[in-house]
Formats: sequence, structure tokens, C-alpha cells
Amino acid sequence: MPIYEFRCMECGDVFEKLLMRSGEKTEMACPRCGSRSLERVVSRTNYAMGPGP
Repeated sequence: MPIYEFRCMECGDVFEKLLMRSGEKTEMACPRCGSRSLERVVSRTNYAMGPGP
């Protein structure tokens, strides 16, 4: 299940959220101020490269 980053449009807080389904964002609120005015932040990818097979 993917973890997404969101920014609150009211207080500017950036937080991560594990989403089980795509429509879940509409049910979310900022953990700091409770606002539902959120935008998804483009996150950096996290992967490791190692020796080939």
C-alpha cells in the first residue's frame, strides 16, 4: 500500500498518509489543524540499487 505526502493549504503542515484505496483522500484531515483542504505533494522515490543478478 502506497504512502503519500500531503500539504495542508491552511497551516502548511506536510504529513504522510498510508492510503488503502484511492478515494480515501476525501475523508482525510490535517493532523495539525483539522482542515480538509489538502494537496498531494510529489514525493521523492526511495529505492536501493545493488549488484545485478
